[in-house]
Amino acid sequence: MGHEEWHLLKQLRNAGEVRYEAAAVVDHHVSASRMDYKTIRRRMWQLGFGLARSQWLLGESQPAWPRVAVRTVRIGRQAARNRALYTAAGGPTSGDAAWADFSSHFWWGYQVEMLTGRSRWLADRLAERMLG
Repeated sequence: MGHEEWHLLKQLRNAGEVRYEAAAVVDHHVSASRMDYKTIRRRMWQLGFGLARSQWLLGESQPAWPRVAVRTVRIGRQAARNRALYTAAGGPTSGDAAWADFSSHFWWGYQVEMLTGRSRWLADRLAERMLG
C-alpha cells in the first residue's frame, strides 16, 4: 500500500543497519501508464493508507476512534467532491487544484487505515473497493 520501504528503513535504522552513501546512483524508470492523473490520485490514497499502517506497525500512538471516524467522513466527503469536480471538468484547472485533490486523497487513505486498521481484513477490502 505504500511506505513499505520507509517502514523497513525505520526498522533497520533502529537496529543500526542503515547508512547514507552519497555516491550511490539509482535509476528509477516510471512507465507512461503510471503518470495518468487517476493513477497518481490512487497512489496518493495508497501512500496515506501505507503511512497510517506503518505508524500502527511501529507502535506509534493513535488518536481516539471517534475522532478518527469524524475525520474519515469529513475528508472522504472532500475527496469525493474533488473527484467529482475534476472528473466533470476533465481534470483540475491548476497545479494548486491538482495538489488539493491529491492531498485530500492522501489524507483520506490515511484516515481510512486509522479507522479500519484494527481489522486488517476490513481495511484491505475497503482499500480494494475504494480504489477499484
